[in-house]
Amino acid sequence: MTDQRLKRIFEDMAKWKDMDKEEMDGIQSCFGHFCKALTDADIYLRKMDATGLIKQTVQSSDNKEEIEKILRSIDDVTQNFHLDINLLHIRLTQAIKGHIEILRLKGLNPSFEALHTQDGRDRCVKETRVHIIEQILSWCKDLSPESPSIYWLNGMAGTGKSTIALTICDMLTKDNKVTRLGASFFCSRQVLNRGKQANVIPTIAHQLALSFPPFGRALLDAKLDAQPIAVKEHSKRMLIEPWKAAISEHVAPIIVVIDALDELEGMEGSQFFQNLMAVMAEETNSVRLKFFITSRQDPKIVEMAQKLPPIVCPRLQDIEDIVVEKDMILYLRNALPELNQDDYSKVARQSAGLFIFAATVVRFILGLFPPSPHMQRYRLELMLGEWPNTDEKPNEGLAVDKLYEEILLGYFKQMAPVDCKRYFKILQTIMCTKVPLMAADIATLCCSPGPLKKEDICTMVSSLHAVLYLLEDHVFTYHKSFVDFMSNVSRLQGNQMRAIFNDYPQDICHYDLTMKCFDVMQNLQFNICKLPSSFQNDSEIKDLSHQIKRYIPEVLQHACRYWSTHLASSMEKNREDIAKKFHTWMETKSIFWIEVMNVLKMVGKCHSMLMEVHKHLKVLPGQRKDIIALANMTKIFGSHSVSESTPHLYISALPVLRSILGEGSTWNTWVTNVPKLTGHVSLNQLVVIPHEDEVNSVAFSPDGTQIVSGSGDESVRIWDASTGKEMHKLEGHTNWVYSVAFSPDGTQIVSGSGDESVRIWDASTGKEMHKLEGHTGWVYSVAFSPDGTQIVSGSGDRSVRIWDASTGKEMHKLEGHTGQVYSVAFSPDGTQIVSGSGDVSVRIWDASTGKEMHKLEGHTGQVYSVAFSPDGTQIVSGSGDRSVRIWDASTGKEMHKLEGHTNWVYSVAFSPDGTQIVSGSGDESVRIWDASTGKEMHKLEGHTGWVYSVAFSPDGTQIVSGSGDRSVRIWDASTGKEMHKLEGHTGWVNSVAFSPDGTQIVSGSGDRSVRIWDASTGKEMHKLEGHTGQVNSVAFSPDGTQIVSGSGDESVRIWDASTGKEMHNLEGHTDSVNSVAFSPDGTQIVSGSGDESVRIWDASTGKEMHNLEGHTDSVNSVAFSPDGTQIASWSPSKCVQIQQADGKSTEIQDSWYFNNDGWIMSSNHSKLMWLPPVMRPYTNQPHCRVISSSGCIDVDFSNTFLGTEWVKCYADF
Repeated sequence: MTDQRLKRIFEDMAKWKDMDKEEMDGIQSCFGHFCKALTDADIYLRKMDATGLIKQTVQSSDNKEEIEKILRSIDDVTQNFHLDINLLHIRLTQAIKGHIEILRLKGLNPSFEALHTQDGRDRCVKETRVHIIEQILSWCKDLSPESPSIYWLNGMAGTGKSTIALTICDMLTKDNKVTRLGASFFCSRQVLNRGKQANVIPTIAHQLALSFPPFGRALLDAKLDAQPIAVKEHSKRMLIEPWKAAISEHVAPIIVVIDALDELEGMEGSQFFQNLMAVMAEETNSVRLKFFITSRQDPKIVEMAQKLPPIVCPRLQDIEDIVVEKDMILYLRNALPELNQDDYSKVARQSAGLFIFAATVVRFILGLFPPSPHMQRYRLELMLGEWPNTDEKPNEGLAVDKLYEEILLGYFKQMAPVDCKRYFKILQTIMCTKVPLMAADIATLCCSPGPLKKEDICTMVSSLHAVLYLLEDHVFTYHKSFVDFMSNVSRLQGNQMRAIFNDYPQDICHYDLTMKCFDVMQNLQFNICKLPSSFQNDSEIKDLSHQIKRYIPEVLQHACRYWSTHLASSMEKNREDIAKKFHTWMETKSIFWIEVMNVLKMVGKCHSMLMEVHKHLKVLPGQRKDIIALANMTKIFGSHSVSESTPHLYISALPVLRSILGEGSTWNTWVTNVPKLTGHVSLNQLVVIPHEDEVNSVAFSPDGTQIVSGSGDESVRIWDASTGKEMHKLEGHTNWVYSVAFSPDGTQIVSGSGDESVRIWDASTGKEMHKLEGHTGWVYSVAFSPDGTQIVSGSGDRSVRIWDASTGKEMHKLEGHTGQVYSVAFSPDGTQIVSGSGDVSVRIWDASTGKEMHKLEGHTGQVYSVAFSPDGTQIVSGSGDRSVRIWDASTGKEMHKLEGHTNWVYSVAFSPDGTQIVSGSGDESVRIWDASTGKEMHKLEGHTGWVYSVAFSPDGTQIVSGSGDRSVRIWDASTGKEMHKLEGHTGWVNSVAFSPDGTQIVSGSGDRSVRIWDASTGKEMHKLEGHTGQVNSVAFSPDGTQIVSGSGDESVRIWDASTGKEMHNLEGHTDSVNSVAFSPDGTQIVSGSGDESVRIWDASTGKEMHNLEGHTDSVNSVAFSPDGTQIASWSPSKCVQIQQADGKSTEIQDSWYFNNDGWIMSSNHSKLMWLPPVMRPYTNQPHCRVISSSGCIDVDFSNTFLGTEWVKCYADF
């Protein structure tokens, strides 16, 4: 035994000794001690072996203990080694998990440049701003429940808000005993990622996740990376909710600093403040999260901040002048120690309390290189020598304006006129480009006489160092107050600078920039970033950001992003030249512009940019059509998941646009070999608005930029019409919202609800303004009068009411309808009101008196039933529009419209010889029609409930019908007379069918039973029980031996027709089974369900054979074609689909399917093409054909370049 163990040990030690040194180095911490112990034992044992001591020891029982001791020591070392390895494994696992978490957190896309640590601006000089800083820190450290969670430091531009915010960040970072800094975000319009509301909370959440691991874990547990969150939900879902889940009440308050909120784009600053206020109002101070915010005095923020105690909303300009002057003198003494007290006092007095004034003076005096004390004083006198030396505080605006004017005048007045014009154009270009650009790019965009070089720009920036600076070759302004000054010539106080400004005002500069942008965009080209494959999303392309930097230079990015901004700000005259350039650009470069905007993740702005052209350029009608077409394509492309893959701008969005508009676009000749869509459907609005329940009403705002919707989820929502993004969710209703409308000026929204109220909302804020009460039934319809002063509403209480829109008071109650009022509207002149009701009438009312003027009678939804003709050439359908229609099964064209029913048509069927059609309706009648002419032949009356199901007997001589009156009736098909009334069901009869030999009838009912009747006597033969939900559909097998039934219990069941016993329970559907049918040979069963699927089953075994997908709504009716090779199915998406019964495509190369996001996927799961939601239900698929009154679409992938060959789709490539 000892010999064998020693042999194995020698072999193992040889392996360890031969281990590569590099391998050892990598795991030295674990292997070092182990290898040393093995090596020592190896050396000792080999010495013993060499001298024969091992053999002697093994043979001597007295000395075996020595060997055993060595073996035990090796065992101990091995066990320790295994323990070390396990611990190492745990550490490595944790490290990998941590690394994965960091990678997931990076998915928040934080803007690192917005952190206070990345801001190089000065902090407060020691012993300045003492009182306000102490006040802020006191609030930070206040642990009491009464302490507000938001502190808003506000003041006019240049009062030092950002400097204080930076100082607070530094102080909280250093002294974190009572409280600490959690995160910071310093907003700036000069830096792209610091100027967007969408970046604020993700950046803050990322910082908190790294600083507080429990919060990071809670944030990741929320799986926010699974799907995008609306920006307005960021504060709640990305910050407050995970914070509450992770942080205990014992944690000291954490401070989040957000500076210059007004620097966010557009109205985003006030929107952010509103969202944050709303979220924090719902929380208690146990959240332990406080927000220190600075901004200018935006009127909307001022209004919202009134809910906060005044002590946490201080205005910097309210601080006593003597305190501000003292602080400013300390600042000046620190920055300009060579000057004297009088100098400091003069600057401080002239500053009007604006620290930006003092900072600008300091920059002007110091220049790029520190001058001598004498030169410092000379420059001070040069700037302020002529200013009045008075103790009176000057106007804040005049002070900084005069300072800026003096700086500019000192620079330009020494130049020759031609140079003055040249360099002022450079300065205006810098002011008008909105974002910092590289010096070389400014030279490209500036419309200066003579060529410009980068050095010219840098020279001017150096000379104007008091207001401009270079950072990483980009030109920045020190403060927004200078940009404001430059944009308003009325702020100039002297004639010299006024003359220079008037020679090149900003509207002319914007004109020149517009022209230059179109010139720069001539560099646009197809697949500019060299995207490799149409099967990849942009996010899957390695180093795409580097490709963007390489192939889309900043000047081209600027041109693409801001050409419409420059156009809107340009002078109105001479825009004809812009129109010419724009038209050329439209024909040659516009689609490449959309491509660039998409890779820059800005395609959502394209639609509004193109709409600017309508306002500011005179274009011909044909050009206007092209603009709208291009705008529609940006809407289609930018509002959906298709924009995740830029190549599909050409492969998907362009074919969709062609399908909508037809041929004619320039791009139709240049972009070829992409999928072709043939056929046509009516498409008006391709932006999907995702409520959590049925959307009952939608309306556009008057300017077309917004959509309001009302839903069964009890909410009213406002959406951006160009992007489909939710802007506001208006909550207050406690029942379904049935109707919504904008006021004529777009400032208000009215909604009507099942909670019997009408509500008026502020369209800009989403706040409820008035609740109009009086109706005693659901409110189905609301509308504003043309002048916006009145609102009309129609209700289930049978009344129409007129309300005063400003006060919410009821003015008139219009009575006369005897049914629920479903629709109301004002006449264009506002003098009359029209209403439509469930009483089948339309009435006209006098809007001023409320009196009825006219009653209009004579009236026309969903398709509830479809069936093939016996020869398979025709399809019949019955609809909620009260009509029966006959369609050509091969072309999908409507052949006849059969009118006569006065209610919804629930069931239709062909006679066995195909010459007649029978229909059952909610008007309680059964009607027989001539299939060739569409004329009504007989009206069968007798039912006292809605007729849900009808069928011909196999010989065509009889008709059976099932009704909500719980009866089944048999009729003579030739005379229309009732032959038998089959009673027994205790619920509505939803479906009936004859046996093939005509001797029996089967019926399915809401009483959960299936019953078999004797057709000759009307007597009940069998009651088939087993279903646990209502029976929606029944059918006999072709040989009459079996019956199939479909039920609301999600099952399909097969029964023995002779005994009534259940044979099979077919399970698989996940919603109500609405329709079932046997194949002509009886071997298969088809079923249609509310789970949007059609399934084929083996009739002999009950096993599922195929799951046919393609419908986007409940499948309400199914039928086999006469030869059994095809299946027709209908859903409320208003289309009939014809599918192969074997579930297979007829051609392998055409085998594709839709995924949930609308992508057409190949058999190997590659993304072939994308279609918008409204087109998908009407699209013929390889195994599924569609027939619809709205039309249908075929997708042709022949001669198409996809995948890595997609670049060949562009003819010029």
